[in-house]
Amino acid sequence: MAYRRRERRQEDCGVSNQQPTTAPERSMDIHKAVPGSKLHVFRDCGHLPSIEKPDETIALLRSWLGRS
Repeated sequence: MAYRRRERRQEDCGVSNQQPTTAPERSMDIHKAVPGSKLHVFRDCGHLPSIEKPDETIALLRSWLGRS
């Protein structure tokens, strides 16, 4: 059986600093475990950065898509 090499993609983590269910520290753990990843913290934001911070979310996604 032949195996294909996995394509390497940039992995990023985004977290809200006021997220009630996942502490930003857990996202930091993920970020540290993934070589080359970037961590973005949405300030003054809760569970839904795409709704609470749409411009910031769009900018982050555009940046990520440009590197993928």
